[in-house]
Amino acid sequence: MSKKKHHFKRPLNQKFYRPTMLIICEGETEYYYFSSFRAHASVEQGEVGNSMTFVTNAIKTKNRIQKKKEIKFDQTWLVFDRDETDEGDFQKSIRKAEEEGCKVAYSNQAFDYWFLLHFHDHNGNPMDRSQYKGILDRNLPFPYDKTEKTLQKMYSELISTQDKAIVRATKIYNGKENGKQHTESVSTVHKLVDELNKYN
Repeated sequence: MSKKKHHFKRPLNQKFYRPTMLIICEGETEYYYFSSFRAHASVEQGEVGNSMTFVTNAIKTKNRIQKKKEIKFDQTWLVFDRDETDEGDFQKSIRKAEEEGCKVAYSNQAFDYWFLLHFHDHNGNPMDRSQYKGILDRNLPFPYDKTEKTLQKMYSELISTQDKAIVRATKIYNGKENGKQHTESVSTVHKLVDELNKYN
């Protein structure tokens, strides 16, 4: 006699918990991209500067918003690039953010590297950000630039290859030597994207 299969269903009155999330972005590129996710996250644009200045000001922004709204976010993510920041200072800024209870989605050299990984199976070796645009131009149906019109289209244009970018970014990050995960080229934006997709 075969065993009876039991099908478990979530009770109708059981609510799905959605954590409160705050995302503070360094630039407009990141801001428009993460604002396009359907997940209920508060997305703010922080002050532009070197990575340590951004992190310091972002922490102040987080505290100000929490005080004003009288809430404590379950997760706060800071999204920023290395750009021209000294490698040692870049690493210190990541550490400072984490010490303040923030999660970090960083890119070295720039956020556009995350976009590039949707099309290009890069190995994580150094690549100057001046090369990003050429690769994006060859793969996008429109010229890649920093205009509001273009940035607002990036999420929908990249969604079909997002899984590839996540796999590539994860492989690059995991392939770095211990303690060197922040070194060029790399992006941990996939960690935030993975988290948002749970509630998207």
